[in-house]
Amino acid sequence: MTKCSRSAKYCAPLTITLLFFAFISSPNLASSNYYLKSEHSISIEKEIEQYLDLFDSLVLPENNYTRGLSWNYSEYILGLGYIYEYFNDQDVLARMVRGSDYLISRRNDYYDKLILYVDDQMLPVWPAFEDRWKLNNKAVPFTNHLMTANIMQPIAMTALFLSQSGNRAHQEKARYYIRQLEQTLDKFSFSELWFDKQKIFSYMQTRQNFLKSKKFLPIKLVNQYRSTEF
Repeated sequence: MTKCSRSAKYCAPLTITLLFFAFISSPNLASSNYYLKSEHSISIEKEIEQYLDLFDSLVLPENNYTRGLSWNYSEYILGLGYIYEYFNDQDVLARMVRGSDYLISRRNDYYDKLILYVDDQMLPVWPAFEDRWKLNNKAVPFTNHLMTANIMQPIAMTALFLSQSGNRAHQEKARYYIRQLEQTLDKFSFSELWFDKQKIFSYMQTRQNFLKSKKFLPIKLVNQYRSTEF
């Protein structure tokens, strides 16, 4: 870690952050306890290095089907953000960039062809599955504002830190993240479709089967498999 002054006021938010991650999310985190001791800067540095090692060893969720991106991985990146905010360590920022790039790369799922649509337009979101609503005894893919916000937060935080840098490449990267976030905000979070009662949000297997079944669900999203039946 970069050597710098670490006063007691820095220790409280870091303690909260690292302890929070230590007791939620994954067995890897739950297996270790993380403490920041304000009277020993060496101890603080050691605990942060342990957190960074843990982040580097995480098994990346392939998708958000079980909310692994929205509830777990995104929170790890936020933890990095709190560390970077106080210690300005470029290695930490590099990890945030790597994590944010991964989150953006996993919008929808081009491998399983699980893609959410509204009015035949692909939504730039991260689908998950929900058992409460089923179609043909299958869990329904969906997303919501909370999951989407959880994923966008670390990307926005990364963009903020990059924009504050005097590095031109960092600033370009920040603008890229902002453009990606604006897509999700415009097409999903703040879309006029949420408020247009003339529009019907629904779930589709394929267009032909959907028209036959005429089934509507209480979620305002569309799912469509392009090449496989759901």
